[in-house]
This record gives sequence, structure tokens and C-alpha cells, in this order.
Amino acid sequence: MTCTSCGAQARPDATWCSQCHEGFAPAQEAVVPGRLVPLVHPPRPDQVWSRWHKSDTSFGPVGKVSWTVGMTLFAVLFLWSGNIFAVVAWCGLAMPLVMRSVWARARVS
Repeated sequence: MTCTSCGAQARPDATWCSQCHEGFAPAQEAVVPGRLVPLVHPPRPDQVWSRWHKSDTSFGPVGKVSWTVGMTLFAVLFLWSGNIFAVVAWCGLAMPLVMRSVWARARVS
């Protein structure tokens, strides 16, 4: 490659001249007709998200209600026993984490 500004020789992959520091224009790729096939993406189906319906990674209505009732019964048991540490650990840590994952929105289609 020859610099158009000072006439110095440069490597073919150079982006600027080492003599005059003039930038080279990016090389234009040769266009070969008929060789480029554009990539056509198929239309994506509409995604439906639900907290209630069953998906591949979540429970259905029966499972979600069962988990909620079970977690609530354990909370009542801990409250009835009078163990404040179990109540705080269960109602403050375990129950919110489990309920958040059980009732999380999931893609159903």
C-alpha cells in the first residue's frame, strides 16, 4: 500500500502512514453479485407471561396454592410455639424467599 499524502510504502493492513501519520481510508471489500444471501429471521411468536398458569419451570395453580398454604401453616405453628427466633427466621427469611420463587412470573408459551 502506498500513502497518498507522502508516497511512502506501508503494510497492506496498516491504518495510518508511519512517515506522515496520515490515516488510511478503510479498504473497501469487493462486492460479488449473487454471493450474499441476507439472513431472514422467522417471526417470533408472542410470549405470554403468567404468575398463575403452569409452565415448564413453575407449578400450576394447585402447586402454588399448596406451597402457600404449607408455608403459612408452618408460620402459624412457629407463632403458636412461642419461639420468636423460629418466627423471625421463617417469616423474615425463608417464607419470603420461597414465596417469591413460587409466585414468580414464568413464560407459558
